[in-house]
Amino acid sequence: MTNNENLEKEIHQLNKTILKLDKRHNLTNSLLRGIFYGLGSVIGATMVFALLAYLLRNIELIPVIGSWTAQLIEHVNSVSSK
Repeated sequence: MTNNENLEKEIHQLNKTILKLDKRHNLTNSLLRGIFYGLGSVIGATMVFALLAYLLRNIELIPVIGSWTAQLIEHVNSVSSK
């Protein structure tokens, strides 16, 4: 084998190794991105629902919504205390 053939073979092997490493990096990166996206979505939804529950609890201006909210809060408290 000539020197050029050896170099071509080594370059080809290096390219294969680089592609394998790149796939691992992409997999890890995608996994972490998915975990953080899910975690952020859960935290964001929790904050929005907590704010909505707080606002609904304090609405006493409209009697229908106020009584419905009070019943909802009583139901949630009774279920969560079991």
